[in-house]
Amino acid sequence: TGELAAIFVVILLAMTLLVTAFVVFMERGQRRITVNYAKRQQGRKMVGGQSSYLPLKINMAGVIPPIFASSIILFPATLGGWFSQSEGMGWLAELTASISPGQPLYVLFYGLAIVFFTFFYTALTFDSKDTA
Repeated sequence: TGELAAIFVVILLAMTLLVTAFVVFMERGQRRITVNYAKRQQGRKMVGGQSSYLPLKINMAGVIPPIFASSIILFPATLGGWFSQSEGMGWLAELTASISPGQPLYVLFYGLAIVFFTFFYTALTFDSKDTA
């Protein structure tokens, strides 16, 4: 009849809350690396020896990689949608259909692009030599 069962709606809302909480947890999470400063002698007293920490985000790339991945992958599909109506471009229509959202090839390329852009964006934004 097209109606959703009440238990299904409750489970869907709970899953939505859990996924949102997990994303917030990963975005806000950080690894604290302890930094110990050396002691030094000034006159007859030992000075220093303090301890601090270096906060490093767990997910340094944030949500940028999925945004980059979707826009890069959807660009050829958009071009294919524009030009596949032309005469003799049946192959382009088939290619566009195979890389449209929800297709296995799209999911594969999307996952690989997210992994690539995660490493790429982190390498751009995080300078390990500067942090050291």
